[in-house]
Amino acid sequence: MAKRRKLTKDLLNFEKRLTEFAKGASMGELAEALLQHPVHGPLLRAFAAEEAAPEHANFLERLQSIPDRRARSIMKAQVITVKPSTPITKVARLLVRHKVGEVPVVDERNKTKVIGVVSETDLLAAPANAKTVAEVMRKQFISVTPDTPIDQIVRMLAKRKMGSVPVIDAGRLVGIINRIDVLRARYGG
Repeated sequence: MAKRRKLTKDLLNFEKRLTEFAKGASMGELAEALLQHPVHGPLLRAFAAEEAAPEHANFLERLQSIPDRRARSIMKAQVITVKPSTPITKVARLLVRHKVGEVPVVDERNKTKVIGVVSETDLLAAPANAKTVAEVMRKQFISVTPDTPIDQIVRMLAKRKMGSVPVIDAGRLVGIINRIDVLRARYGG
């Protein structure tokens, strides 16, 4: 009985710490780290053997249901991109048709290398004689990696008033995240 009470107390403390840790880890990484941990590994195995209190019997199910809280879990892999030579009129039509506020600008020869971004604001502020994306795109832009925590992306989008952020892995464009993706991850829907 004393063993069960201690195991239950340890488990409650562990669950609190786990919730914070899980925000930045995938379930595979989390499970592997937990099972290898010298204290928590035996705790989980004991728990799985139903040596813990019955009210915590669904702990492992709850553990498995913690969503991945990183960019890779909410990004769109299909990204609308433009090249520096793309006419401004075509970009404007793309933004309207796809209901997006900005798109990454990729290298002319390498469509996975992001060299800038162009937004509806950039188009509206463009000089009347501007013809191509190269003339209005922003070469300074912020990106994230697939492992960037969603909470960090939320802060980034809000602080910098960005509509979206490209997801880049090893120098290659692998996805994009916009405000709607973040809202869906935070509040459901």
